[in-house]
Amino acid sequence: MVVGTALAVCTATPYHRAVQRILIERGADKVLDAASVTDAATAHDDYYLTQYELLESRAVATAALELLPEADRSWFASAGSGDPVRGLLGLRRVVPLRKSRLVDIEADHPEPKVAEQMVRALVRAYVADTARRRTTAVTHALRNLRRDARALRQNMVEAQRTAQQYRTTHRIVSVDDKQSLAGRRLAALVDELAIAEREAAQSASRIASASRAMVERATAADLPEVLDSKLIAECKLALLEATMELSRLRAKYKDGHPRVREQRSRVAAVEAQLQREATSVLGSLQLAHERLEARRKDIENRIHRQTEDLQEIEAHRVRYRLLADEADKHKRLFDAVQTRVQEIEVLENYATSNVHEIGGPVSTARPVRPRPALALALALLLGALLSTGVAFLVDLLDRTIKSGAEAERLLGLPVLGLLPHIRLGLRPDTTVDDLALAPDSPTAEALRGVRTKLLLGTAQPLRTLLVTSTRAGEGKSLTAISLAASFARAGHRVLLVDAEMRRPRLHRALRIEAVEGLTSVLAGERRVEHVSFETAEPNLYLMPCGVVPPNPAELLSIGLTRGIRLQMAEHFDLVVFDSPPVGSVSDACVLAAQVDATVFVVRAFATDHGLAQRATQSLRVVGGRIAGVVVNRADAKAERTGALEFTYDPAYAALPVPALPRANSAGPEGDSLIPDTAELDAAIAAVTALAAEESKA
Repeated sequence: MVVGTALAVCTATPYHRAVQRILIERGADKVLDAASVTDAATAHDDYYLTQYELLESRAVATAALELLPEADRSWFASAGSGDPVRGLLGLRRVVPLRKSRLVDIEADHPEPKVAEQMVRALVRAYVADTARRRTTAVTHALRNLRRDARALRQNMVEAQRTAQQYRTTHRIVSVDDKQSLAGRRLAALVDELAIAEREAAQSASRIASASRAMVERATAADLPEVLDSKLIAECKLALLEATMELSRLRAKYKDGHPRVREQRSRVAAVEAQLQREATSVLGSLQLAHERLEARRKDIENRIHRQTEDLQEIEAHRVRYRLLADEADKHKRLFDAVQTRVQEIEVLENYATSNVHEIGGPVSTARPVRPRPALALALALLLGALLSTGVAFLVDLLDRTIKSGAEAERLLGLPVLGLLPHIRLGLRPDTTVDDLALAPDSPTAEALRGVRTKLLLGTAQPLRTLLVTSTRAGEGKSLTAISLAASFARAGHRVLLVDAEMRRPRLHRALRIEAVEGLTSVLAGERRVEHVSFETAEPNLYLMPCGVVPPNPAELLSIGLTRGIRLQMAEHFDLVVFDSPPVGSVSDACVLAAQVDATVFVVRAFATDHGLAQRATQSLRVVGGRIAGVVVNRADAKAERTGALEFTYDPAYAALPVPALPRANSAGPEGDSLIPDTAELDAAIAAVTALAAEESKA
């Protein structure tokens, strides 16, 4: 980049620069108030941005090119690849001065005089364009306003005519006075109705009490309404006298005496007359109540009619006011537009400009470009920044786990060991599985340390172990084979179970041909010892997958019962399960919930840390206990980035191996099978001593 920049600077044509400063006001000089009609757009915040775009527009550049001499136009055509306007646009700049209305117009050219002519032509073209647009705006506004004035005048006349016709039709003289009179009448009727309703209610109450008394068989003459009558009082007095006379005669004569019978008849006649008078009084009360009800209903009808009249008056008032307001609105609009038309007609004679030149164009004595020192410095800086940015971007986009320390930090799990990348080299007849099973291979040595950490790092007896990973191709099956072989070399009977029931491969890796396997045991067709086959490695047995089932996850969750696990514990010290990846299917989660520990395998520079975090979280959710992480393919590339800080020390091979609980050493449940305490203490002491020696070194 620096060399290219130096060559470009040395071969470039030097250019001089001319500058012309102008002042752009928001509006022209206000000779009349009506001048603001052409400055409506200047009130917006984007006004100056619009002016800058106009100064840089092709239209202004075309007009400026016409103002230049004919001899210079051909030069601009060559500068713009055949387009003179494009050539002119590429050599000019518009530079607004901050917090001011001043703008610098700059133009570059090999000749200073031509640069000044370019600037002068650009300013004149912009001023002419501004004046033309202002004249066009005034003419267009005047034409539109005259058209609107004619329409508004017609609307005003029509609205005034409609309001007057409505006033005449409904004989509206003074709507407010008429409404006030109707309101007072309505208020008086409401008061009268309240009195009538109260009297009718009192009359109804008296009639109701009299009716209840008659129902209860009381004497009508004893009713309160009857007692107020003078005639009733006289009848009662006569009845009292006749009754007293009857009592006196009964005391003197017998009941059959003619005078007693005559007096009894007189008493009965007075009682009958009293009852008739009481009934007559009650009838008078009923007639009075009916008259009161009729009066109340009449008042209600009058109130209803008066309310309708008042509503009609209110409707006429509202309608007339709306018509009057509409006519007044049209009149105001017409007056405003007519006044504006007259002002703009006067404005046409006072055209002013809002663009002013501040001095003349000034050109530089020395070329402004190219600038060799600045160009080389920028090229050097940009090259350094670009290289740094690319390196940072590559590192940022790489989401893979690169080292054991990174795996421990991101996954929150201890690192059990780092497996080197197995390379076949000059042995093409040997497979990766063969090298992994070799007791002197780097993988075998690294897995001895993994074996020791698993035995020392588990608080409970390690009888079942699951090996899984995030996805396929990370070395999960290879790790399971090598780890099982490492335990077998330590003298333990180990069963390697191929639980990868979708793509089983352990039988091919260990060169065992078998039709039946784990699926037969899970289906209850075979026992564990019937499908456990010896391998070339002593103490290592393989239970292949067998027939690939259509539903592996369901078969594992239902078929792998406690009884099957007890069968495995009866015949083997350790059972190692090779399961499918966690990120693909749920088989690994089903197994993780049923084994003692899980070994999670990641591949350096290949396993995405986000997927690995989700995979380990899935195992934890189902209750799986993850013993740690094994980093696979920790080769020279990983060593350069610090991924081999957990490199296996061969001295681990000389450490005593803690014994696994032996098969058939406990009851049927197998829960009491624990490592020998003395062997564990010896192994821990040896590891501690080795760590102390390493720290001293």
